[in-house]
Amino acid sequence: MITSGFTILRPTAPGVAPGTVLPAGPQGPAGAASTVPGPAGPTGPQGAAGPIGAASTVPGPQGPIGPTGATGAVGAAGATGAASTVAGPTGPVGPAGPTGPQGATGATGAASTVAGPTGPQGATGATGAASTVAGPTGPVGPTGPTGATGAASTVAGPAGPTGATGPAGATGPTGAASTVAGPTGATGPAGATGATGPAGPTGATGAAGVVNDYPMQGRLTLVSGTPEMSAAVAQGTVYYTPATGRYVSLWNGSDFAATAFAEVGQALSDATKSPAAAVAGAVYDLFGWLDGSAVRVTRGPAWTAGAPVGSNTARGSGAGSTALTRVNGVLVNAVTITNGPAAGYGTYLGTIATDAGAATVSFNTGTAAAGGGAAIIGVWNNFNRVSTGGAVRDTTSSWTYAAAATWRAANGSATARVTFVTGQPDDVWTFSYDAITTASSSGYAATGLGLDTTAAFAGTTGYSVANSTVQTHADASAQVSGQHFMSAIEFTNAGTMTGFGTSGAGASILSGLVWSGRY
Repeated sequence: MITSGFTILRPTAPGVAPGTVLPAGPQGPAGAASTVPGPAGPTGPQGAAGPIGAASTVPGPQGPIGPTGATGAVGAAGATGAASTVAGPTGPVGPAGPTGPQGATGATGAASTVAGPTGPQGATGATGAASTVAGPTGPVGPTGPTGATGAASTVAGPAGPTGATGPAGATGPTGAASTVAGPTGATGPAGATGATGPAGPTGATGAAGVVNDYPMQGRLTLVSGTPEMSAAVAQGTVYYTPATGRYVSLWNGSDFAATAFAEVGQALSDATKSPAAAVAGAVYDLFGWLDGSAVRVTRGPAWTAGAPVGSNTARGSGAGSTALTRVNGVLVNAVTITNGPAAGYGTYLGTIATDAGAATVSFNTGTAAAGGGAAIIGVWNNFNRVSTGGAVRDTTSSWTYAAAATWRAANGSATARVTFVTGQPDDVWTFSYDAITTASSSGYAATGLGLDTTAAFAGTTGYSVANSTVQTHADASAQVSGQHFMSAIEFTNAGTMTGFGTSGAGASILSGLVWSGRY
């Protein structure tokens, strides 16, 4: 804000020498404001400070500072004229007159719109209204007294420096629960393990579970560690070896328990854990049981034992027999076995048949030989049976047969056959016989298969008419238990028939018995 004080200077009267101090005249009436400034007269004595005029809205140009004139006597303050709207040029400064006495304070004149030249500093006037237009910065005047506090500014000033942190305020009331979950904080350290609580009451006993009686996981075999055989073997020891696993279900007096086992051997000569040593040409059942805590395999009595007695194709029954019964669906020994399990404690594992000429058991699927290389399957499993099969072929070049209307073994051979044993009539064994035959001019020739006989056929037959050579074919099957044989057989009704094994030295074999079964 710019506050201007004006000193009224009177021109020097004619005839008065410069420097003469004139007495202050009376205050004249205020004249009308001049629209054009006159030339500056010599500086008169300083008048009393007039009232502060209204603030100028347009700053005037700053004139040059004139030489300080003599201080004239202070004249009476004249009435304030109307504010001039145009600033006059600054006149030259006259010599300073002597200082006159201070005149009385004149009334405040209207604010000039144009700044006049800077006069000597008058007394501090009242604060004028604020200017709406900033004038140019004038010279720095003396510091005035502190003004009253102004109204609050509507425009924010620049941020001041951050003050020191004040004391923490009191905790405010808890705010409403947030509907948005904040981020999960880091996991804190694990707390110490709490003390073990007291044991809870024992729950009620659950319902009895289903007993897993099956499968039995071993197999009877004639080769140690080999549950499934392929090569021919004759053996004096039968082995029960793990096949699909290492457990066998054995009766413990109240239930069948799955019991782990390693391979168990059963010597055919044993008479300490079996009733007696095995003999040639007999059929025996084998049983697994718990001898104390050991898994044992024991032979039962021969099938022929019992009252009534049995045979190699049917078990005897009653005391001393190898009769079977079922416990929970599992076949077990119905009669206590000497040196073996008590009645009902031996799980039936399978059946063996010893060879006709020795107390051994054989496995042979058949070979090519003169008269045919016989097949012998002397072991059968009650569990985990597998398929087997082979061929019995006759390498004889040719032979003849002249007995009329009688069946006999092919080529009159006792080895043109398959001998096999089963413990239960569960599986069907199949057989076929192919042969080249020539019928005589007076009759016909036939071929077939005989079950446990060479004097009659089972199944279908092959046929060749008189005076013809043909390849014949016969089929048969058997679903039986015990030891049996199926033999290739031949027949002629008249004259002499001829059979052929090969078509010549080193040529292909023409006659053979092909078979399949499960053991």
